[in-house]
Amino acid sequence: MLLSIPYVGFDRPATGEAAGEARLRITAFAAEHGADATQQADVALAVTEAVTNAIIHAYPPGRHGLVHIAADVEDDDLEIVITDDGHGLQPGRSPGLGAGLSIIAETADQFVIRERDPNGIELWMRFYLNRDDTS
Repeated sequence: MLLSIPYVGFDRPATGEAAGEARLRITAFAAEHGADATQQADVALAVTEAVTNAIIHAYPPGRHGLVHIAADVEDDDLEIVITDDGHGLQPGRSPGLGAGLSIIAETADQFVIRERDPNGIELWMRFYLNRDDTS
């Protein structure tokens, strides 16, 4: 038996356009697989924050890179992974308000940040689809 897992994935240059495209495509994918309006709004916000973080923080000035966006649905859970090939987590202050990761943690049902080898960051998010609030 061949198992088919719904999947969408694409790479985009780490520019402002990537966040908008990722938000639209991943939110539409979530809707196709049962996300209600509230979940769609949460997915849109979390994806926008994750991709924007990669755009702002992953690559030093003058270095161009990619943002990798992927989503799949397994067992009624939407999993979204946003990765970059940048310089990884850096100590000290960085541009921005610093609220992006907190927003993702608040909107996703599960959220993990991983450093990639040899470089980059992976933001992994899970959203529970088709579940009522009592489960």
